[in-house]
Amino acid sequence: MKTLHILRHAKAEEGRGKADKERNLTDRGVRAATVLGLYLRQQNIKPDLILCSPASRTKQTMEHLLRSLDCSIETRFDEKLYHADPSQIADAIAATESTFNNVLLIGHNPGLQLFVAEKSKDVEGEGDDIDRIYQGFPTAALASLNFSISDWTEILKRGCKGQLVAYVEPSDLV
Repeated sequence: MKTLHILRHAKAEEGRGKADKERNLTDRGVRAATVLGLYLRQQNIKPDLILCSPASRTKQTMEHLLRSLDCSIETRFDEKLYHADPSQIADAIAATESTFNNVLLIGHNPGLQLFVAEKSKDVEGEGDDIDRIYQGFPTAALASLNFSISDWTEILKRGCKGQLVAYVEPSDLV
């Protein structure tokens, strides 16, 4: 069993006069990342590994999250995760060693929303969260999926889907 947590970066400033990759979190984004870290801590969720886009806003989201979790976690920054599409996201996950069972990936939309929608099983009675994901994947949204796989390379297999076990948006937590 492998668990994958997909997190969209928290709210970032507008890009006026700044390269997209250099956009920082707003105060609202800092608060959302902090609250999300407290949520993970309360739920006793501690990833073994963080895969993160190298953009400033994803790095800052991770830093505030880790402060709230009050721990350090092995982190890998992957250029391919910057504005990645679902297949690039799957490739990044598939490159992860099988020794990691609980992985957090921090990146960008629309790729994250499409990936989660594509990889989520339709489980009877649990469609509300999937419906919310189809409607949008706002900043600092977190989706957690359990996969019945033993190796991350299996994520590339056609039809490999995980059970959506949690979906939260910052507005759910305040």
